[in-house]
Amino acid sequence: MIGCREVLGCVVLCGCGLAAGSFAGKRFGWVGFALGFPVGFVGAFLAIYGGISAYLRLDQAGPRLPPCHTGVCRGGLRPSDDGDYELLMVDHDIVHRCKCGRDYAMRGGGRRFLERLPDGTLRPYMRHRPFRGWFPDGEGDG
Repeated sequence: MIGCREVLGCVVLCGCGLAAGSFAGKRFGWVGFALGFPVGFVGAFLAIYGGISAYLRLDQAGPRLPPCHTGVCRGGLRPSDDGDYELLMVDHDIVHRCKCGRDYAMRGGGRRFLERLPDGTLRPYMRHRPFRGWFPDGEGDG
């Protein structure tokens, strides 16, 4: 099923194609319009796609997981790479265990990295902020 975003995207791309075709048509006649429309359509698509892709890459820049408390263990740079962490199931909870033996849990859609204490409680450790990377997680900051 086609949603509102897809329809709006097609309208914007067609509008850009018509604008480029109209501009080229005034200069070069019908041949300019015939060539200008696809150039404007594809050019707008590539510009929008490139902008969104750059935004997403910058938002997720840096390692996927922060360093551990000791600073020895590091996360990998690729989304599928856990770096020095090992993914385990502990007491029905998925945790990342560093080489130092500490357990960490991800929460908040992968934006919060919490230390999992031996009794199972979670203590705030690091928080990922868009375009800035990992920072210490204070319980009170938003």
